[in-house]
Amino acid sequence: MKLSKKATKITTVLITAVFLTISYIYSYASAENEPITPDKSIVASKEHTNQLKSFQNDPKLIDQYLSSLSTKELLETAAEMANEGAYVLSQDGMIIVKYLEEKWASGVPIEQLDTIIKDKTNNKEFRAFLIDWMEKRKSDNQIEAMVDTLLSIGVDKTEDENLRQYAFLKLRKLSDNPDIKQSQYKSLESIFYDSSTPPTVKGAILTTMRRTGHPNLQNAINSVMSNSTQNAGIVLRHAVVAGVKSKQYDNISQIKELSLTTQDPEVYGTMVYALGLINSEEAVKAIVSVYGRFNNRDIGNYALESNQKTILSMLDVNKPNETIVTGITAANLAKLPCATDNLQALITYGPTQEIRNKAQVALNEINATPKSAFPSNSNKWED
Repeated sequence: MKLSKKATKITTVLITAVFLTISYIYSYASAENEPITPDKSIVASKEHTNQLKSFQNDPKLIDQYLSSLSTKELLETAAEMANEGAYVLSQDGMIIVKYLEEKWASGVPIEQLDTIIKDKTNNKEFRAFLIDWMEKRKSDNQIEAMVDTLLSIGVDKTEDENLRQYAFLKLRKLSDNPDIKQSQYKSLESIFYDSSTPPTVKGAILTTMRRTGHPNLQNAINSVMSNSTQNAGIVLRHAVVAGVKSKQYDNISQIKELSLTTQDPEVYGTMVYALGLINSEEAVKAIVSVYGRFNNRDIGNYALESNQKTILSMLDVNKPNETIVTGITAANLAKLPCATDNLQALITYGPTQEIRNKAQVALNEINATPKSAFPSNSNKWED
């Protein structure tokens, strides 16, 4: 029987689709089964990095060499770079990414990566590099395996502290199985309340609890903030940001007090950042009152810029005089161009001469400020 042209075309399309599907499955299976575990003797000998150095930064020679390497050899190269230092891997290691993406275009061999990541004899920076790969390139059906990998490292007390912290900060989702998820929630709480848990890990767990919707996050935050003087700065930073972002903590007076009394510039910066997330007149007043400690005006500018709408609402003749003055100060500190119309109105209709004068000074300074000097969104912390 002779097929019609239409039937022939449909048959051809179906055959092509089946062929492509089989090809994808085969290539994925190949990616999963191809041995990729680095040879530690080769890594120790610096075989690949020595070869790369011999090319004296010639892009063509480097590309030819890396293109010729197998996945295993590319990972050996990354491991060699990690042994030379975290900076080397973070900078030079980026050239490997392109070639790994080509190798793993059809899927990341997550089971083999899991084995390499969990091998404590591997360089921790190399393991972190692979964690990053796993977290960013996993497919939907690999999420559960990735979660297991990250949790197993995070809760392991014998693991490197910084790697545990990194694993928790990469964990943004837990199991879809309710029973397994509850078990994972309990694991997070157990490590958080364990007195032997390092502050860096404890802080990271708070962020993980927020990102994964932990039902007892508020209790954990309260346990930190009710004993703020007893907790390390890194724990306070995570607790305040996790609390503000989840809307389970917004004690402006306490955050302001920590901003004023801490001797840690990083704690100060995070407290101001958190105030900027609250978006209220009281938060703006707090930012203005703590502005500029440790010569850090950038974070104050960022926090004020994040509250432009609130500040504009404060520049209103119907607001209390104190609120108007704070709004003028905030607009002037951050040099907010959006405030010029409101300031002009205050110059004309301000309720007191003092307010009219302050508005004129602020307007003049904002207009005289080069656009390049305006604040930028470059001071986010934690995400």
